[in-house]
Amino acid sequence: MGFTQLRTILLSVCLTGCMSNAAHKPADYGEFVPPSDWHVELGAHEIESLWGLADSAELAALVELALSRNPNLKQTALRVSEADAVAKISRGARLPTLDLGAQYQSQRIDNRTVKTATGVLSSSWELDVWHRLGDSATASELSADASRSDYRGARISLAANVIRSVLAIISTDEVIILEEKRLKTLVLNEQFIRDRYLAGLGPLSDLEAARTELAQRRASLRARREEQAANHRALAVLLGQHRETPTLPAALQIKTPDIALPTTVIGKRPDLVAALERAGAADFEAHAAAKALLPGLSLSFDVSRSAPTIGDLLSADPVSTLLAGITAPLFRGGQLTAERDRSIFVAERAYWAYRETLLQALREVEDALGQELSLNEQSEVLTKAIEHAERNRRIFESRYREGIADIFDLLNAQQTAYDTRIRQLDTKLARDLNRVDMAVALGLGL
Repeated sequence: MGFTQLRTILLSVCLTGCMSNAAHKPADYGEFVPPSDWHVELGAHEIESLWGLADSAELAALVELALSRNPNLKQTALRVSEADAVAKISRGARLPTLDLGAQYQSQRIDNRTVKTATGVLSSSWELDVWHRLGDSATASELSADASRSDYRGARISLAANVIRSVLAIISTDEVIILEEKRLKTLVLNEQFIRDRYLAGLGPLSDLEAARTELAQRRASLRARREEQAANHRALAVLLGQHRETPTLPAALQIKTPDIALPTTVIGKRPDLVAALERAGAADFEAHAAAKALLPGLSLSFDVSRSAPTIGDLLSADPVSTLLAGITAPLFRGGQLTAERDRSIFVAERAYWAYRETLLQALREVEDALGQELSLNEQSEVLTKAIEHAERNRRIFESRYREGIADIFDLLNAQQTAYDTRIRQLDTKLARDLNRVDMAVALGLGL
């Protein structure tokens, strides 16, 4: 077992321990033991990140471009900075404050003008006796950690979406080539049938049927081309561009990622880590809300100097004041208790959200594993189906030319041959996309 695997397993154990000791975990939450292995097993390549899914310099360049220019990812990064600033504010609330003020006053008393300059240096400090401020600061730090986990997850999701988009473009290009070949075949059909009709060797219905099929396939090809244009526009958005044309790989061979143990997946997936960090943050917020009902102790210290002019302030005698106070909430209209209860509900909901995310993560892995086996089998079956469909097409083309088969048998055989090839391309695309989904589900990073 490598160091990376050991580290992730230890992290998952740590996360589970944090969850089990949570103060505001729902009473009916129960215990959840991750499965020791997956229901589906298959051989796979040793891939530790999304970069290893395909050996393509062009694809790697596209992913790097998206990571540097995608507007949505930029916003996610700024949310991390915002969360760090909030955490800094919460930490600062535990420290004493120090303020310096000065004022100049002029009064008219008994026909005399009295001028007074005053300088005040004041400090205040709320003693965190019950660690309420500390709990709030910890909650903010955990929220910031969750934002960082979200950012890691957003980078992974963006990279996966770029790969998916490129795969869709490559597959659609291959389908368009097949549709163009089909269209050329139908054009030759139409010419051959027209010549037969003009020579009095075939009925008009055969010619009309051929023209109908030709028109339908032209419309289908037009739709495919528009679909491809939409694919390029979608990729441009991911790359933070509009009409720039990036260099795309001519083909991609997506590998099957290494299948990690369930406990390893739990420790690696950013969404699971973020959900647990948010549960911890909500738990500390609930502690802080409960402690707001307790008395608070504060200290304040002021030093002031007064003189007729501002220039005399430094030579004036200082007057210092030290004040210690205890405040306890007596009546707030039930606001504090309601806030305490609300924060408890928020914490419980956060734990259930973690459980939901955990179950969803495990399901995604098992779904991807099952799909891998199913799509592999479908691809094998379709390979054989293509052989039969091509043989059948050649038979009916020969029979029609000999006049022993009608036009509908010929068109059906040709359509079946091309449709089977297109279905195989769709299946290959689905398998490649599923492998990308599997890599993300397994928590592979960048």
